Amino acid sequence: MSDKDFVADSPYRVGDLYWKKDNEASDDWGLVKLTSADVEACVGMVALIDERTGSRLPNQTEPVQLHAATLCPANPLFTTCADMTSLRYLHEAALLKNLYDRWIASDRQPYTSMSNVLIAVNPLRYLKKVEKAVFVSQSLDKSPPHPYNVAENAYRQLRTVKQNQSIIISGESGSGKTETSKIILDFLTERSQFTGGRALLSSTLRTSRSN
Repeated sequence: MSDKDFVADSPYRVGDLYWKKDNEASDDWGLVKLTSADVEACVGMVALIDERTGSRLPNQTEPVQLHAATLCPANPLFTTCADMTSLRYLHEAALLKNLYDRWIASDRQPYTSMSNVLIAVNPLRYLKKVEKAVFVSQSLDKSPPHPYNVAENAYRQLRTVKQNQSIIISGESGSGKTETSKIILDFLTERSQFTGGRALLSSTLRTSRSN
């Protein structure tokens, strides 16, 4: 009986790629390929994979526990999703990999959505300004992930249902909360075209900088 047949009824398949961490308390995931498996004993052997190239690292194999908390299936390499609900596998390692690959790309993409939640990774550099008209003139599900998208959605809901809207911006210190707030306020004040909008924005930004 081959290894492929032996694990046919389990979620683990020899030859497939997985994300592995040493224990449940660890925050580090490594890409591996399952080379053998004993499902009844819940153990196997894996080869370490270079996630940048997808190639196997020479002489790098180690035993592994077949446990969902420490060995998770990997999505196809070299592809990313702007909306992570489109990923085949949704778990910590898959989300981190998708966010990192979008962030590290030459056309750095710090914004990624998870349905109607926007996830921002501090780009640590200035980005090319996005035209606001892109988000005003088309359906929001066709717009790229961006604070403008969140702001436009809130604006449309305000105009449609006539109820107050809230945009919650949260994150660790240095993650870009203040800058994201500025981006959203800039969009909304221009979108609303109120006479006092710019004065309100300037006052709000002065308050943000002083905190």
